[in-house]
Amino acid sequence: MEEKRKALGLAPKMAAMIVAVGMLGTSFGYGIGAGAKAFLNKGGEKADIVISMDDDTRGGSNYIPVSAAGAALSSVSDVYKKAKDSVVSVNMLAEKTNFFSFSQDVSGAGSGIIFSEDEKKVYIVTNYHVVASAYSVTVSIDDEVVVPAHAVGGDSKADIAVIYVNKSDLVDVDYTVADFADSDIIEVGDAVIAIGNALGEGKSVTFGVISTGIKEIIIDNTKLSVMQTDAAINPGNSGGALVNMNGEVIGVNSAKVGSSGVEGMGYAIPINVVREIVNKIMTDGAVERPYLGIASIEIDDIKREYYGLAATGVYVSGIEAGSTAEDADVRKGDIITEINGVEIKTNEELADAVKSIKVGELVSMTVVREVYSGRRMWVESSVETLVLNAGMKQYKSALNF
Repeated sequence: MEEKRKALGLAPKMAAMIVAVGMLGTSFGYGIGAGAKAFLNKGGEKADIVISMDDDTRGGSNYIPVSAAGAALSSVSDVYKKAKDSVVSVNMLAEKTNFFSFSQDVSGAGSGIIFSEDEKKVYIVTNYHVVASAYSVTVSIDDEVVVPAHAVGGDSKADIAVIYVNKSDLVDVDYTVADFADSDIIEVGDAVIAIGNALGEGKSVTFGVISTGIKEIIIDNTKLSVMQTDAAINPGNSGGALVNMNGEVIGVNSAKVGSSGVEGMGYAIPINVVREIVNKIMTDGAVERPYLGIASIEIDDIKREYYGLAATGVYVSGIEAGSTAEDADVRKGDIITEINGVEIKTNEELADAVKSIKVGELVSMTVVREVYSGRRMWVESSVETLVLNAGMKQYKSALNF
């Protein structure tokens, strides 16, 4: 039984793996993870820009309305020509510690979409995982002139970040602000193109269709609403535009399914979802999300019997320092069975329960805890009710460029 217990850290096999595709040349953790607060840029500025769904005119530089439906353009080439100058190539540098504990710079590539501007700045939306680990980010609109980018804020739970470049750096560089469509009215079979910095080699275009309606997938225990397309989405495409045949952005390219037996399954975050997140980042400086702070493994009846555990639920395989879980005395090896009286059996149920809790709210959590003798031999289990007296924390992070 002891040998079985030690094997519990191994993750179950998966038939297919959903992967983030924003970065190149990196192997450190940039996946879509726990919920995050959006952060202001280093100067403490908060941009006064809102993406509006209600205004049917541009209304100046402070609004990006949903475009009125128009006639489809005549070719993929026409669509690309209309949208290409609103899509940027994003490149980054991050510091990574190698096997010998030496620090070295690693590079990565992604894409972004220009969504607004003011008198001094041009604002770009991209995927959070594209820039999360970076200490330096640059942007190119024409794949020739490269300019420094600066952080506004991000929300890792939604995998959305906002960055900006200074207009003074864009002399003689043509750009356009993207037109945004209503992603709620897409239909299966609609033709689309994906534009992005594929493989870090500059902007390119692929063609396909919408494969399914908007659905939910889970990446790194995080539930995302996405649309599926067979337009090729490759490393470096993350943060780029999924565009309809009117040349309007309907989604932000984010992930693909990677497996030897899988082809043509890419995902984009619907632009209506992106719009809501960007509004919060630009107006409030934060996207408030509760945060538990554990790594977890689902324990069903088969695993419970195989490993000789005392309960089904969600097994705590790791705890982040300073998190809600640590403050509540959750311990590695605990099996979470209830939160606020709601039964927990899966990671998805755990994520939904945490999502329903407000930041600062008191949390009652029931765990089954194994008790060991002095020689670390398991002897019994106990049921513990844990309460975080300070309330549910908000996840905090920063974009450091």
